[in-house]
Amino acid sequence: MKSVKPERLVFYTTAGLEVEFDPISPITLEESEKGLEAEYRARGEPLEPPTYETILAGGGTQTFTHDATTLENEEDKAAWAAYKAATGKLAAEQAQLRMDVVLSALKVRLPEDDAWVRKLKKWHVTVPEDPDERWTFYILREVLKTPSDIFEAMTQVIGASMRGSVSEEAIEAASATFRSNVQEAAREAGLGFETNPGDSGEQPGQPGIVGA
Repeated sequence: MKSVKPERLVFYTTAGLEVEFDPISPITLEESEKGLEAEYRARGEPLEPPTYETILAGGGTQTFTHDATTLENEEDKAAWAAYKAATGKLAAEQAQLRMDVVLSALKVRLPEDDAWVRKLKKWHVTVPEDPDERWTFYILREVLKTPSDIFEAMTQVIGASMRGSVSEEAIEAASATFRSNVQEAAREAGLGFETNPGDSGEQPGQPGIVGA
């Protein structure tokens, strides 16, 4: 039986660049996030909200979870602040980790010509020497230049990787969750960018090809 050559997986940036990619393993994506959370817990980071006890009318006590409205003293406030800081940092690191895993699917090569490096250094931008860091740095400066490009890359890679195993609705939900998580992580990091979900829907005319 003759095998059918699979269709190339590509998307286009707002600048019209064609970016080819491979699917990733959703299992790897999930395991990486759980692995990071496990490291936090092993270090004793307070990932569970603090609790308090109330005395019941008939005797005995009942334990409740604190929220921002139930903090009664400085100890409660300190525990709540530590919980919020730890969970916020974890969410930001998981968003960055998710981005790193997904970006690894992009079939983009660093240019042989270092003109892009010279350009950035002329602008007083420090370019990493480590090959892996330099590759990611290049992707986010020269290929995925806008937040819409980043979200388009994530949506396309995650969608292609999950397609056939879950419904289209689940893929859309995962993409929406990712967008929300990255925006929240950006706010936590002080970047504060927002995007219009429709920004990346219109592709420019004749695309170029990244890494060609």
